[in-house]
Amino acid sequence: MKNLILLITILLLIGCNEATDPNTCLNPVEVTGVRSEVNIGYIVTFEQEINIDTITTEFLNKYQDLTVFNTYQIINGFHGDFGPATLEQIQCEDGVNSIEFNSEVRGT
Repeated sequence: MKNLILLITILLLIGCNEATDPNTCLNPVEVTGVRSEVNIGYIVTFEQEINIDTITTEFLNKYQDLTVFNTYQIINGFHGDFGPATLEQIQCEDGVNSIEFNSEVRGT
């Protein structure tokens, strides 16, 4: 009986170690909106205390497939495009408030 308990404990410990991926975050920022065929990329916004010019430069140095088209002081964010792997990483970056598909905005 002791051997069975020991075996189960060892299997549980091994299983937990293999199932835990250190590269995933617990609370990725959700991507909102609808992907557009015409308007490419994403709008990424940041917490107000983050300087948009500084974080944009840091992201451009960090993510090789990131292209930034515009930065916006008013929303503290940028319009950019990047691949799926970079999206997953940006979703887990500290200070990211929102990520949404770029879409057409019309005034009323």
